[in-house]
Amino acid sequence: MKILKVGRGALPLTGTQGRVGRKVAVVLAVFCGLLVCGTAQGQMRRVSLDDALFQMPAYTMNVPAGWKYEGTVRRDVGCSPGDAFQAYRLSSADGGTVIQVRAPFFTAYPAAMIQGMNFNGCGVITPSMATGELLTRYFIPKLGNGARVVSGAEAVPNVEQWMEQFQALGSMPGLRHESSRVKIAYTEGGKAYEAWIVGLSAIKQMDQRGGGFSSTVIASVRAPQGHLAEAEKNLDWALKVSANPAWVGRERERMQQAQNQSRADGERTRAAIAAQGQANINSTTQRTQQTIDSIHATGKASSDAARESENARHSAAVGTADHMGDRPTTYYHWRNTATGATRVTNNSTNPGPNWVSTD
Repeated sequence: MKILKVGRGALPLTGTQGRVGRKVAVVLAVFCGLLVCGTAQGQMRRVSLDDALFQMPAYTMNVPAGWKYEGTVRRDVGCSPGDAFQAYRLSSADGGTVIQVRAPFFTAYPAAMIQGMNFNGCGVITPSMATGELLTRYFIPKLGNGARVVSGAEAVPNVEQWMEQFQALGSMPGLRHESSRVKIAYTEGGKAYEAWIVGLSAIKQMDQRGGGFSSTVIASVRAPQGHLAEAEKNLDWALKVSANPAWVGRERERMQQAQNQSRADGERTRAAIAAQGQANINSTTQRTQQTIDSIHATGKASSDAARESENARHSAAVGTADHMGDRPTTYYHWRNTATGATRVTNNSTNPGPNWVSTD
């Protein structure tokens, strides 16, 4: 949790490590310092921005008596779900001058960076760009009041002191900080108004193709047409914003728990992926072994069948030979003792008197 000093108070700039929605919530006092806006010194009243999650004030500020105030801590920003952002609106008694701070406007690219987040209404998927271009191309058209740009993006006066504090936050390595303002004109309720739209950005560029993200806190000050310069010059802004220490402690605890939960979820996810990978390997090994065993069994069955077929064929051939009397013949040799003659027969029966076997 980083603390940005504002007057006697302090504003926690919160965020979850690695999340696109890093907190760059800059208090209204900062922006009114940039815009040189405010009100004539006079009686002030104390108001608060309440956090419904912890059911307590998160911030308090002094508001000029007679000015209308609406404000809260928002945790419903889809671009950074669950995180706390200031959102409030101050208007003069006659409603002509209005100062407003909105939840940050986000960019991210490529789209894979926003898994689990809803960018509808709070951001856009686009490569990183300058703050002034972001305001004119994406934010101002979303205002929906027929606003037209009457003065292109320009530097914010007296921004150096605020940017120095902003850059000193050190919430994430590699952040680039910049600011810009654009002047617009529009009609509301039949009356013509002018306004400065101011953006203060933290940009994280991941590569040279525009990959990365940005978070831009946007503030505005409006006045009746022809009176904006007068409002800037003559109004003496005297608001000081203070963070409720009890709320800061609760929010720090919540953020730590969220980070711990995120790490635990990551470990469980990695373990599940590893287990599934090992299961896949085991399944593949088992299927391979089953295939090998099947091949061996098929080969053996084929070999046995061939052997049995050959035996059957041989037995059939022998049987046929027996049936036809086609068995091998044994020859017997004889000699006549009286005459010396010889004879060969195919049986063992003596051919007659004086014949003897010579086998």
